Amino acid sequence: MLRLINSISRMLLLLLLSCSSFMCKKHMNITPDEMVETAQPELTGVTKQVNDAFGGYYISLPKLYPQTRKKYPVLFFYHGLGQTGNGSTDLPYILNDGIGKVLNDKKFPPSFDVNGKNSSFIVVSPQYSMVPTVWETAQFMTYIMTTYRGDQKRLYVAGLSLGARLTTLVAGTYAKNIAAIVPISGVALNPGIQERCHVIAENNLPVWAFHNQDDPLASLDDANNFINFIKSYNPTVLPRMTIFNVYGHDAWTTALNPEYKEDGKNMYEWMLQYSR
Repeated sequence: MLRLINSISRMLLLLLLSCSSFMCKKHMNITPDEMVETAQPELTGVTKQVNDAFGGYYISLPKLYPQTRKKYPVLFFYHGLGQTGNGSTDLPYILNDGIGKVLNDKKFPPSFDVNGKNSSFIVVSPQYSMVPTVWETAQFMTYIMTTYRGDQKRLYVAGLSLGARLTTLVAGTYAKNIAAIVPISGVALNPGIQERCHVIAENNLPVWAFHNQDDPLASLDDANNFINFIKSYNPTVLPRMTIFNVYGHDAWTTALNPEYKEDGKNMYEWMLQYSR
């Protein structure tokens, strides 16, 4: 009986050692491209005069970015009038509000698990010295996508107030190149809105707009009209609208908070559902 017990013990020990060796080898075979980000992303300010409007930007790169070769989803976030600046000494204004504040406060998740796929964003927060044209904005985005390893199929655009208007203008011209947009507290209703909404709809560009019920600076009716124009063209992906029952212009603090979710997803997880 003693010999039998010793034999079983040796077999269990060998099995344990074998499993440990296998797990070690399996762990050693995981490349940086396969690793899930757990550390906060690196936020860096860059002064770069890309064109007359864009003089600098903050970029948030996943912590493992320098070690990887893969391409990442890219979120471009456009600021409001109060964060306008020269892209150098004024660049820290970007950190006072919007996505810049979320990143600077280290509240932006390192990774997101959506439909069984793990992803980490490159987040770009540019600063403009004047209201940029659609062409200048597209030129800036092209500069970023060719400078960093951005995934062209997962390019997302969002913005607040003036930046929200810019978001809808860019989407109305380059809808086929964008995976999803999130305008917050503003939309562009200048001439050509119906044509832009037609472009958005025919390219099935997902839209999630946020607005406050009683916004003294940006009309809720304008936002509703924008959404309804898109719906009138019967897109495959219907636009969605979230209205917060509060007074004020700031709908972005809640919308950008990763803890704010609808249907189990925050705005970042919602965007990652879509690609080109």
